Amino acid sequence: MESEFNQGADIEFVDKMDSKTENQIERGFNLNEGYIQLPITIDHLPPKLDVLNYELLLKDELHCSLVCIKNLTNKYGPDIEKKIIDLFNDFTLNYDIALVNFHNEFRLVHRKERVSVIAMCNISNIDIFYKLLNEKLGISEVIPPMHVTLYTLQPNMGIGVNTDSELQATEIVSPDAIYIDSLNGTKK
Repeated sequence: MESEFNQGADIEFVDKMDSKTENQIERGFNLNEGYIQLPITIDHLPPKLDVLNYELLLKDELHCSLVCIKNLTNKYGPDIEKKIIDLFNDFTLNYDIALVNFHNEFRLVHRKERVSVIAMCNISNIDIFYKLLNEKLGISEVIPPMHVTLYTLQPNMGIGVNTDSELQATEIVSPDAIYIDSLNGTKK
């Protein structure tokens, strides 16, 4: 049976209802650095992490990147951005997109001089959204690996892991190495 480590963790979703402007994400989601993001707060994480000879720093803000709009605009043209955002906003009127749980799977990501640790997770209804995205916009995209970047070598400098091949290029690290008790809401 797959272990879930968020039982008992203090996790909350950040609510940022703003007035609607062009290409703005609604209902507490962010549009940042070319991604639609689900902001997440996890308490009780240590500020630093030593893993495989790297001293990594806890990110100041945590999120799960749901849609990599910048890659889609590169692939399908700039007009697709507004269509994706409108579709996402309409979708979230009827469907809850939220963190369901974390897997007991952590990965060390290396790209050039950057290093980070990500925690794999499940997001509710993201599969339905991607099916709708493909059907309504006539594109062919798969769900990216859902994860939260927890720690980075350079302060707050995450590494996009947007495809299964990018995920396969990462290294699985032991949950013990990254304070699984802290993620469960207990202090070490």
